[in-house]
Amino acid sequence: MDDERAVVLGGGGATAIAWELGVADGLAAAGVDVRVADRIIGTSAGALAGTKLALGTGWDDIRTWVSTPQEFNATMSPFAAARLFSCQLVPDRHRALVRFARSLLKRWTPQAEADWIAYAAGDLDGVAWPGSLVVTTVNALTGAPACWTAAGPVGLDRAVAASCALPGVFPPVRLPPNGTPHIDGGMRSPANVDLAGDAKHVIALAPSTGAMQRWRRPENQASSLPGKVCLITPDDASRKARGLDHLDTRRGADVFAAGREQGLTYADKARAVWG
Repeated sequence: MDDERAVVLGGGGATAIAWELGVADGLAAAGVDVRVADRIIGTSAGALAGTKLALGTGWDDIRTWVSTPQEFNATMSPFAAARLFSCQLVPDRHRALVRFARSLLKRWTPQAEADWIAYAAGDLDGVAWPGSLVVTTVNALTGAPACWTAAGPVGLDRAVAASCALPGVFPPVRLPPNGTPHIDGGMRSPANVDLAGDAKHVIALAPSTGAMQRWRRPENQASSLPGKVCLITPDDASRKARGLDHLDTRRGADVFAAGREQGLTYADKARAVWG
């Protein structure tokens, strides 16, 4: 990728969506509007946030959207949490993750998939794919990462739902052309900052930064990019607003407000990178 400007939005649950959009609102209020980026790369929660930005959604509408609690049975069982954690500890993380993802397919049903797509991205059904948007997923059968754009065969709603399909919480989503099940793009990296490639100006928002492998960490990926990079991660106020349950949509308004304040704080740094 050799676009002039790229925005990278990482994963981290429902509160990550509110935080990222809040930061973006704060930056825009200070004159740094990331919606004009040549490329917007969204992973998991960042896929939803990135879609809102790439579609040019107004800030008032965004604030209302993140402030409206959503009802969905979204909990991670202790068993699933232990399996995901153990995948990070074994020497062959890739193979362990594939085994875990494949085991989840035994409980997959078309109805569960349809319900998840309707919940996560039902409002995107039939919406034209923004030309600047890139959505990341991981192939549940092979563990290989995938990037989806307007040039591909995947509908926007299915791609976004797949990117958010955290293993053990939400069902995999089948994607064309062969109906291969895909899962959360964050299984490759919390933010996939390195996918900004050769972009000359990069603003990266990483709600989650933890990773056992150094190459997967947003700060290490950011430092490897050849262009100018402004990496923003949650400050103390934003972390407090997000709380411990990152799937809690009731925190949206408070997290958005904390993110907005952080965006205003980082505006000078972001402007120096953005040009």
